[in-house]
Amino acid sequence: MKALHLKVHFRTHSGERPFKCKECDKCFVQKATLHIHQRIMHSDQDSHQCNLCGQDFRNSQHLLNHIRAKHMADKPYTCIHCGLQFKQPANLKAHIRIHTGEKPFKCQTCGKCFTRKSGLQSHERMHSGEKPYKCSWCDRCFGQSQHLSRHVRVKHIGVKPYKCNYCNKCFAEASNLHVHKRTHTGEKPYRCDECEKSFRELAGLQVHKRVHTGEKPHQCSQCDKCFRQAQHLRRHVKVKHSGIRAHKCSHCGKCFGQATDLRKHKRTHTGERPFQCTECEECFATASNLQRHHRVHTGEKPYNCPHCSKDFRQGGHLRRHIMRKHNTTGN
Repeated sequence: MKALHLKVHFRTHSGERPFKCKECDKCFVQKATLHIHQRIMHSDQDSHQCNLCGQDFRNSQHLLNHIRAKHMADKPYTCIHCGLQFKQPANLKAHIRIHTGEKPFKCQTCGKCFTRKSGLQSHERMHSGEKPYKCSWCDRCFGQSQHLSRHVRVKHIGVKPYKCNYCNKCFAEASNLHVHKRTHTGEKPYRCDECEKSFRELAGLQVHKRVHTGEKPHQCSQCDKCFRQAQHLRRHVKVKHSGIRAHKCSHCGKCFGQATDLRKHKRTHTGERPFQCTECEECFATASNLQRHHRVHTGEKPYNCPHCSKDFRQGGHLRRHIMRKHNTTGN
């Protein structure tokens, strides 16, 4: 790899540009740079989005200027797989693991592996609860520096430079805009290989897979109950352990820890059932009840018993089965 970098470097002295564009005869020092030029200047695509960071531009020239300034300045180390360039050979080495799939850094707590040591260190803070990055505006703390930066941009500065060309909604991160656009296009590129359910985000697929594996990595420190998602754990702690129930029903006086729970409860008084099945037109008070009902039509049984391979439409049915047939709680 070092010999290749030296060879490329020599061309800056010799003036050699061996890679020629067939469309316009323009020549380049590196093959990767030629590929970037072809995608930007000669592609039939209407959109002008940087495939390295996701930022959108009005035209191909603005995109080209962006790539030269942000992704190619003083970066002599080029990935042979995708053409991305780096200032340091160590960063290139770590990047190549994305293509090879190598993940040499393993979490001793849960076994999850990472391509970079820094990624492992950030992940380990999820287990330890350490949050070393403190916001100077509101004293909120974060486990990762990029989470603090995003928090400051969104909550305190209000900078949202990435605008959706479908609905004009703005975002602080290019990646968030990229995912948001899928709500307009309907694209769901992440598919579960167990039940073929698709998701807009990789994180959504990863959380969904826990339905099949039974994995519940988020454990409550106060009662040892486990959850598939961190947000479910936070909601549990708020409702069950904080004692705060600030949302009161105006009909019966019952109090709830969350406004969403109060809204659902009020439907028991009003009789409102806003969620209708498209197959049989039966209506339900909550989206989760409609989702469970819909499995009657699809035949889907996503809850798998880890002891005997029997499948169930509802998680409650699986838990009851495990308690009765296998003498365990299933937690």
